[in-house]
Amino acid sequence: MISLLTLSVLLALIRGNKGQNPTVTLLPKFKQVYVGDDVTLVCNHKGGNKPTTWFINGSPQSMQSYSMLLTAVTPINNGQYKCDQGRSMGEPYNLTVLELEPHAQLSPSIGGAVMTKGEGRNLVLQVDDDLKDWACFVLRGVSGFALGVHVYEKTKRASIFAELKEEERATFWCKKKKTEHRSNAVTLKMTELMVMLDPPAVPALQGEPVALRCVVWGGPKLENAIFYKDTTEIKSSPEGTYTITNATQNDNGNYSCHATYRYSHISAQAAKREGDSDAQELKVIGGPPAAALISKSHKSLWCSCLSCPVSCTSYLWYHTLFNDPYARRRLSENDQTITIEEEGLYSCRMDCGKGFSRFSNVYNYKDGHISLSDRQRGSDRLVEMRSLLSLSVLLALLRGNKGQEPTVTLLSKFPQVYVGDDITLGCNHKGGNKPTTWFINGTPQSIQSYSMLLTAVTPTNNGVYQCEQGGQKSEPYKIIVLELEPHAQLSPSIGGAVMIKGEGRNLVLQVDDDPKDWACFVLRGVRGFALGVDVDEKTKRVSIFAELKEAERATFWCKKKKAELRSNAVTLKMTERMVMLDPPAVPALQGEPVVLRCVVWGGLKLEKAIFYKDTTEIKSSSEGTFTITNATQDDNGKYSCRATYRFSHINVQYPQREGDSDAQELKVIVGPPAATVISESRNSLRCSCPRCPDDCTSYLWYHTLFNDTYTRRRLSENNQTITIEEEGLYSCRMDCGKGFSRFSSVYSYNDTQTHSVYDVPALTVLTTARPTSGTTHSSTTPTHAEDYLNMTRLLL
Repeated sequence: MISLLTLSVLLALIRGNKGQNPTVTLLPKFKQVYVGDDVTLVCNHKGGNKPTTWFINGSPQSMQSYSMLLTAVTPINNGQYKCDQGRSMGEPYNLTVLELEPHAQLSPSIGGAVMTKGEGRNLVLQVDDDLKDWACFVLRGVSGFALGVHVYEKTKRASIFAELKEEERATFWCKKKKTEHRSNAVTLKMTELMVMLDPPAVPALQGEPVALRCVVWGGPKLENAIFYKDTTEIKSSPEGTYTITNATQNDNGNYSCHATYRYSHISAQAAKREGDSDAQELKVIGGPPAAALISKSHKSLWCSCLSCPVSCTSYLWYHTLFNDPYARRRLSENDQTITIEEEGLYSCRMDCGKGFSRFSNVYNYKDGHISLSDRQRGSDRLVEMRSLLSLSVLLALLRGNKGQEPTVTLLSKFPQVYVGDDITLGCNHKGGNKPTTWFINGTPQSIQSYSMLLTAVTPTNNGVYQCEQGGQKSEPYKIIVLELEPHAQLSPSIGGAVMIKGEGRNLVLQVDDDPKDWACFVLRGVRGFALGVDVDEKTKRVSIFAELKEAERATFWCKKKKAELRSNAVTLKMTERMVMLDPPAVPALQGEPVVLRCVVWGGLKLEKAIFYKDTTEIKSSSEGTFTITNATQDDNGKYSCRATYRFSHINVQYPQREGDSDAQELKVIVGPPAATVISESRNSLRCSCPRCPDDCTSYLWYHTLFNDTYTRRRLSENNQTITIEEEGLYSCRMDCGKGFSRFSSVYSYNDTQTHSVYDVPALTVLTTARPTSGTTHSSTTPTHAEDYLNMTRLLL
């Protein structure tokens, strides 16, 4: 999803200042600069792209770029900064670095400072006050953008999805609206190498341990890692980690690693491979002063900060429950000493006006006794993200029903089941882990698990479902599958149904009404969770970040609050192999084309792919795709592929490698009936749906601008025929009460009296280039499943 609220902080500078002295601008535009921040100073005069001479406290610098990057700043960087372009000297810019921590904490949920090109990562924000008052931003190069924020009220945390796009580095931060309060800044950097040296994403603090990891993309077995500082070897380790136990200024430098690894998870006989990482800078700083927590008695704690400045005048106390270590709560006390009653973890810091001290050590209070916690200050700086709003669909079932009959439960708890849904039925009795016998319409089934997965359901799955455990049979549970589409559309922004372990993906939701009224969920195995939602008011779309965690598969869906309206369900599956067979993430529809892709993790050069159906070879291709042009029930089966590839982006002499994918199920279904749009005259359209059931009684019309193909707008008309005046793309579908028909083909209309109808099957992308005068364009181009999802599920 593209960041829609561009800050474009240099726009006024680049357009203005003609004939004037150059100006020095701080990016990001922080009101206060804190120790450890990465900041960029920009010199601008007539576009800011001339050779530039920089001066710090009057001394000329060697760099000639119009931008100056300062990493992990400290008071050493304090001073006057000037720039000279074309013999024109600007006014001085005074930089003052505060040796304090900012008001809020921003940190990666996983990983360090380095990401592979194309990856993304969640950053977690924790604040003391109302999260809804905070907004988050990113600086890529010299361009700034606002970011969507997922808010978790219960734990007072928010998360943002951090992407570098095409930039080599980017800085992320959050700010409280209408105030000068902000979080720390987190800088992430990109690598295009298979091997990466991954330092922490927060500044290294003097006297604290620092772990540098040597990581190989794809998670192969690391057999040895050699670490270098400024090209000099410092350690060889089979563990892949180099730890500085007590960091000092002497540890500053550029670190890299050389990895020896083997893809033994693909083949035990896999050959050894080697590779070098990029060099990454490590800069150790003193950091803000740290508070210290001291136990005065068995119920009394005392907060101290001897190195804090005199502006630090009040004390802030925090409490965390033992069973929820990620929900930190600020206490009302602000004295130096507190008396504690509630069990849990306690810490403190000092309020210094424009910022804070570092957090103190942590004390446990349990059973009337206080003890120093194993958890140290660093854990408050790097917080591991968890799914924060657990639905735990089975929790009541697993704890209850003792001595009662088992019950059949639809674990995703859909108000209606639609054709193409993946659903799981759970049978529960005394924990639900006993051998289980399932019955469908009275007929016993061979499955003995307490959960039953039904994929891409159709009306053939209609019936009565029962389960038996310990000689007790449940009440019947009736499933009725509606041959309709649900009210909203959920689809991946990129990719198909399969993801590598540890990856994530954005899913995009498009609705006809207010997107703020919708909530989204995931079912991993038999556990459900609520998900954070990014709302884009302008396009009436919502995005969620989809992760499998440790589950082999997960189903994602969204539901309108206080209503039974929902989206389609999207199921994503995990593979741990280098090679994957990637089918579409939406059901394959009868009569439409289906594209199966053979993909090698990391975008390696694919030289050949052999496709198999139920272990029988069906095609060999150098393009890596197998297309079923007209899908039927005969195409149902388990598909896999074998890839021949080469790491040519690392070394053109790299030998060929081979690998097999997991098998992936393809199930072709008939799907909901499709509407059809018919041109009755130049500007009159009629909607038809011969296969629609009788309860489909009204027509819904949609319009999309030529120049904004992702902003679909529902029109007010609901008759079968409409007269159109506005240029753009038109489509329709029928409202059938509990659901809808499929979208129709797309009609293109412009004021030059030219028009065309685009049939949009499930795996084609609509060419929406605006027709020139007197010309009709009608073109469809076969492409991958994700292109269909981007253009048809969202466009129509």
